[in-house]
Amino acid sequence: MEKFFRVKRGSKVDITMRAEKENRKKFFDFYEKFREEHGIQAKQVYISSNLGIGATHEDIEKFGAQLKQDKQWFRKNSHINKKYQEGLKESGIKMDLARGLGAWGYGVMAMGRHSTTKMYDEANDTYYFGYDGNEDDLQFHEDDFEEIKGSEWYTIKERIEAK
Repeated sequence: MEKFFRVKRGSKVDITMRAEKENRKKFFDFYEKFREEHGIQAKQVYISSNLGIGATHEDIEKFGAQLKQDKQWFRKNSHINKKYQEGLKESGIKMDLARGLGAWGYGVMAMGRHSTTKMYDEANDTYYFGYDGNEDDLQFHEDDFEEIKGSEWYTIKERIEAK
């Protein structure tokens, strides 16, 4: 069964998600400057306390000895990774706010087979969650979420995807 929720403005979940959004912006701004300063070509980066990138051929040639075998993550004791960690600390970026796309960690709990979706609607400055699974297995804090109709969910989703 599908269920859809709007995150209530000012709720604990709303405040957390807004802090995460701001933190991600700070992270990507930091990485862009770090990348330019250190000659990293890769624009793709993992949000992590250790430096992981979608390394280009040039990055592999330049940093090969500092990269792990997977050619995506820098070795923890490498010079560039240490500089990266120092920069994160100086920038005040928190890695504990780097969550995935699902609803886990936001007060939505479910057992068994299910899926969750998270989306943000800029037009309304509002976050939404979708749940697809057994209704009996779903638990959430009603102080943080307001259930909405599926038609409202899909209207918002279509508008977001059209952008």
